[in-house]
Amino acid sequence: MRDWLESDLPPGLRDFTWIDVTPQEAAWLGTNGLPLSPETYLADASQERIVKEIERHGVEVITIPYDGPSFLGGSLRRLSQPLVRLG
Repeated sequence: MRDWLESDLPPGLRDFTWIDVTPQEAAWLGTNGLPLSPETYLADASQERIVKEIERHGVEVITIPYDGPSFLGGSLRRLSQPLVRLG
């Protein structure tokens, strides 16, 4: 258990590989990328340390310059839109 967690993770999350980020990286939405597939991830190019960590785990990371929207409180996952709306 990480010291910042108040309890153990639920069973469904315990076996995930976790990459810790700094408070500054979190504030700049450094983990708010866009998974394109289980093997490919789209990330803000300014998040170099996080990108290297993700790549170290065998995931291809495509980077694009996208730090302006992060400054305003949005990031890459907001870039995506549903292709079909159901209901």
